[in-house]
Amino acid sequence: MTERRGGGVRFGWAELTTEELSLQAEVRAFLAAELGRDAGRRPGLGMNGAASRDFSRKLGARGWLGMALPKRYGGAERSAVDRFVVTEELLRYGAPVGHHWLADRQTGAVINRFGTPQQKARFLPGIASGELGFSVGLSEPGAGSDLAAIRTRAVRDGDGWVISGQKVWTTGAHRNDYIVALCRTSDEPDRRDGLTQFIVSLSAPGLAVHPIALLDGSADFNEVVFDDVAVGPDAVLGDLGRGWSQTTAELALERGGPDRFMSIYPVVEAFLREMEPAGLVPPGRGESARRFLGRATARRRDDRHRGGPPGARRDGHDPGVPAALPHPPPVGLDPRVRHRHPVSRRAGRDRGRRRRQRPLARDRLRRRHPPAPLIGPFPSVSIAQSTRWRRVAAGLAAGRGGSRRSARR
Repeated sequence: MTERRGGGVRFGWAELTTEELSLQAEVRAFLAAELGRDAGRRPGLGMNGAASRDFSRKLGARGWLGMALPKRYGGAERSAVDRFVVTEELLRYGAPVGHHWLADRQTGAVINRFGTPQQKARFLPGIASGELGFSVGLSEPGAGSDLAAIRTRAVRDGDGWVISGQKVWTTGAHRNDYIVALCRTSDEPDRRDGLTQFIVSLSAPGLAVHPIALLDGSADFNEVVFDDVAVGPDAVLGDLGRGWSQTTAELALERGGPDRFMSIYPVVEAFLREMEPAGLVPPGRGESARRFLGRATARRRDDRHRGGPPGARRDGHDPGVPAALPHPPPVGLDPRVRHRHPVSRRAGRDRGRRRRQRPLARDRLRRRHPPAPLIGPFPSVSIAQSTRWRRVAAGLAAGRGGSRRSARR
């Protein structure tokens, strides 16, 4: 459903088929029966919302987890579009998906693509049934955006490995079962070489998880410390030294789904329900608020067709480029929020210049390094941008949102 013209990418419009609409209705009926009707429901924060192992098991029993995985490992071998339909409804409803989300979105696909037959038989059935929860160990205190700077190291010890180091901002590590950690196994001239992925139990001796408290007292992110954690040779995921290409292939799964623009949907929906009845919109500002939310809705629909299977993945093409387009703004609200951030206008212009340069840098990088192997089918991960919606809600309540001036900025 995509075509290239003049060096660009155009997305054809696509609608759900009759079978996909039937699946959508089935998921909606299940959520209404399981979690209650919309009215009076406390909104969740999408993939960063509550975690319920029991709820994940119920999804697994219905065949709605591991939908693209092989049937012999407990999957359903369904299309990426089917999975998109299910995940979009789960996020729209604010369902407690935190337990299975990362495992279902990316870890299962990575193990299915790069894992050994033994690893597939060990982990994939648990992912498809909703039993196992996985975390992703990438960022470190000195290696966030510059992932190639990671210092967590795995050293050979007989047939196995000993891992030492630290990961940070690790989602769900305090409640999950395993972590897929990117570690350095050798020193190479190119820092992107010599990296390897390991599957490590979060209850392994020497591994400690320290939750990071947020402003509201909740803790979804964690610091994970590896203090000489011993793992066997079967912990290595994929090929030694190929961790960089495997990880970049995995990250395409984070960017391409409905996670970013749907995780905050329940918050906006709850705000709309309470806005006018509670008198949150000042007199004379209702039309301005409606125009603002109308633009946000239109942008969200555009993001859905750029980032989702209905418009971009039925043809089975590599989703890397279209997946990067909706990243990072969730619903295109950044221009209405960023101009109030306490930074100078020049800093904003500098950020814009860097954004325009990113495609050029990406093209140069691709010429130097071939694209990572595809994992497909491509289920849709990412961090909910709920704080941005809170700022928008606060701006609307104060009568500031939706002005032409803020739109221009």
